Amino acid sequence: MSTWIVIGSANGSGNLGDEAMWHAAVRELRRAAGDVEILTDSPDGSWGADGVPGVSELPYLYTTLQPFPAGERSRIAAVRLAAKILGRPIRWAAARRRYTRALRGPRGRLQQQWYDAIRTSSGVIVSGAGAITDRYAVNGVYAWSLLIHWARELGRPVAVLGQGVGPLSPRHIDVASAGLKAADFVGVRDERSADVARSWGVTEPVVQPDWATLAVPSDDDRRRAAALADDVGAPFLAVCVHTVNAESHDRDLRRALDSIGAFARERGLRVLLVPNMHGQGANSDQATMRRLLAGLSPERRTVFQTIDERLNARLTRALLSHAELVVASRYHSLVFAGAEGRWTVGLALDDYWSQKLLGAQRASGQRTHVVNVRDASGDLERHLTEALASAATQKLSGIDGSAAAEDLRRFVSAS
Repeated sequence: MSTWIVIGSANGSGNLGDEAMWHAAVRELRRAAGDVEILTDSPDGSWGADGVPGVSELPYLYTTLQPFPAGERSRIAAVRLAAKILGRPIRWAAARRRYTRALRGPRGRLQQQWYDAIRTSSGVIVSGAGAITDRYAVNGVYAWSLLIHWARELGRPVAVLGQGVGPLSPRHIDVASAGLKAADFVGVRDERSADVARSWGVTEPVVQPDWATLAVPSDDDRRRAAALADDVGAPFLAVCVHTVNAESHDRDLRRALDSIGAFARERGLRVLLVPNMHGQGANSDQATMRRLLAGLSPERRTVFQTIDERLNARLTRALLSHAELVVASRYHSLVFAGAEGRWTVGLALDDYWSQKLLGAQRASGQRTHVVNVRDASGDLERHLTEALASAATQKLSGIDGSAAAEDLRRFVSAS
């Protein structure tokens, strides 16, 4: 039986959208190529692929260059400061050195394992992500470009699916562009990413629907979602916020939640907090939103309602279909809502998130409503008002992911 390598961006992280994209790529690959074996990656090679059969794992190629474990916040100010000043640039420089050295050889033990796996595989697929950017350059630029280079050297076909490309600083562009240009197929998830890829010399990037839209709710998912919606007891706004850096984002996000709560109270709505990421510490949307709510007065908290159980991607998407409006800083919250034809307002933490959220809204055909959380005080109410009014009069068409699946089937057939 043949083996295909399907690289993920966040396997084992609890990120519903990123893991849904990996699952969709594996599912569509097996529809096109038969019951093939799969090799994937995860932080330490022990994710378990959510129980999907026929899947083996290797650790991330650059495991030792990953940042401190998510959610670990040292109480020692000097350690925090050193990590802030030295962490990311040092990891970038080390990743470039390893990339350059591995192109020439010799390869380290883990590098050799990946090289041998590619040599005996039928091909390499990089599943959807937003990792070709500064924040995730260790994996999305240096590790992925090296794997793609080895695949081309060994004559194996490579498809890069549904990528968000950029923002990316000039220091990484030569490596990122070399990786994309070496792939047989490059799919991106928005027009801005396509423009960036073309500026690097990638000749034919294909704009695809986000791969997570292939996580279509079943009838049972929709029944469970309807029951959860009924439990809210009133029409509601669905909200998901997260933080990348609690020290810089908490105040702005708490202010945004307070404004959303006031907006809902004035209109007789409730606010249902619907997480998109179920990791640990800062990677737990539930924990983040509860922490932010704790900073509001008891009176202001009364309009909010939380979900205690862990929902999967399909159930989350089905639940968002019952919201009057979806407000989120998470990209895939907007993707799932858009797939269900729901209007959204995006809360951007920075330029990286702004590009993602704008792309998600444009894919669903809605007017863009994205607010920078640092400047949200005046604009947020206006965007909420306009989007809610649009939701009452204009049903969006939704997002159909079938074109992305067809792209993969053509790639496999040609391989």
